[in-house]
Amino acid sequence: MSSKKALFTEVQNQNGAVAWLILAGLATVSFSLMFSYYEQWEINEKFTYKGLAIFASLITLLFFGLYFLFKNMKMETRIDMEGIHFRYPPFQRKFKDIPFSQIDHFEVCEYHPIKEYGGWGFKKPAKPKSHKRKLFADTKNKNTAYTIKGKIGLRIRLSSQEVILLGTQRKAAMEYTLKKLLQY
Repeated sequence: MSSKKALFTEVQNQNGAVAWLILAGLATVSFSLMFSYYEQWEINEKFTYKGLAIFASLITLLFFGLYFLFKNMKMETRIDMEGIHFRYPPFQRKFKDIPFSQIDHFEVCEYHPIKEYGGWGFKKPAKPKSHKRKLFADTKNKNTAYTIKGKIGLRIRLSSQEVILLGTQRKAAMEYTLKKLLQY
């Protein structure tokens, strides 16, 4: 990543971690009830008590694991005089650098996360013809989105015809920064 002073920085965190914590709590309560009523519900015909305990432990661990994954997931974007830099920890630990010399076009725009990419996250398009904008329509599946939430993003078309969408919650600040950079 560039050592130049950042003109724009944004860190977006995943808010879904609370939902996973609630689900883990519900799973724990559900399995506690299963153990309490083990005989009455006739669960013993399908599971041994030890098998049920192992299954319950694994499901609870899975939910807590997902909780910590979502809690640590974030999207970091930085713009400086050299280019645009971003990373998506824990999946992408190092910043990916896009020098301005490799960018053909960019725009801060509204997109449809579910229609275009099948949701938020580190995604490829849901359908090959998902982009309705003519400028980006011929790129087929060379598109990648890095988003956490919302429906505003910086869509970047590289010289290689690859399109990268970086989600943002700071539309006005990003537009202002890019506009200032274009004046130089």
